[in-house]
Amino acid sequence: MVSNNYRAFGRTISHEGVLYLGYSASGVSFVTASTDIYAEIVGVSEPGGICEAAYLGVFINGDKEAVCKIKVRHGRHRYRIFSQETKEEVRIAVIKLSEAQYDKVGIAGIDANDEIRPTQERERKLLFIGDSISAGFGIGGGREEVFSTAVEDATKAYPYLVSEMLNAESQIIAWSGNGIISRWITEDQNMPDTSYLMPEIFPYEDISLEETVIGTRQIKCDHKTFVPDLISVNLGTNDNSYCRNIPLRNQAFKREYIRFLNSLHVYYPGIPVLVVFGLFETGLNEMVSQAALESDCAYFELDRMTNEEDFCANDHPSAAINAKSADTVAGVIKEKLKWCAAST
Repeated sequence: MVSNNYRAFGRTISHEGVLYLGYSASGVSFVTASTDIYAEIVGVSEPGGICEAAYLGVFINGDKEAVCKIKVRHGRHRYRIFSQETKEEVRIAVIKLSEAQYDKVGIAGIDANDEIRPTQERERKLLFIGDSISAGFGIGGGREEVFSTAVEDATKAYPYLVSEMLNAESQIIAWSGNGIISRWITEDQNMPDTSYLMPEIFPYEDISLEETVIGTRQIKCDHKTFVPDLISVNLGTNDNSYCRNIPLRNQAFKREYIRFLNSLHVYYPGIPVLVVFGLFETGLNEMVSQAALESDCAYFELDRMTNEEDFCANDHPSAAINAKSADTVAGVIKEKLKWCAAST
């Protein structure tokens, strides 16, 4: 999507002149020689409870590290996102680091003291569907650190890294704690948590933002214009907290995963699907691989985390293990799609 002065990427919705970034790694990018750049940004949800603050990262010329990180306040505010002493042309990307279930962010405008031009859209397209692993949950914190959106960074998670390696547009539907038949539950729980599971979240023909943003109206947008070259799904890690190698639960998971994967074939006919699993544990590997086989999907297993440097906050995959996984998955996708080199 191209505005008059920037290009939107990822899973976004436009409404009444505001571009809403919900899902991980959505954002805007542009080229400019401005010395001062400001963005008018809207924080959607009131803070408190699950609605922690959303975070944006500002990246220059494709660098892997953000030059600044913005904690988005509730309401509409003006933020200075970049400055330089001389008018040197730079490529700027403003990327949502945190995931959709905490808060969404609106970009109401970009203001600068020189011309702003949208960057060029990439030809290749990838769709990733997953949980906390795909969202970069806790990736900026130490192993003993309690999770918060301040230490979440989708740009260091393997789906985003794969997209950058392959020079592909991507949409990342990532929702921490999510699964096919159960969200993550503690060991003392014996009933599945079926609230807002991935088969309910996706596939959708529309996404609705909270009514507090737009009064009594819902925002709806058709996303079928984004047709990926490949879909990658990484689910089941949270389901395993409920399945626990109990045969009836394992079979229920497999049955529902097949239904979900088959729904992707219906929603995106002819598009290959790569099912990825691993990193955390191996309890559902056999069920996941069988579900992939029986729904005509490719299957790839990631190495399980074993070394101290593999872990970050809440024992989630670190930036290092995500980078390693990205190298591997990018190679699998290149082979699957016969992509010999990244397009420019």
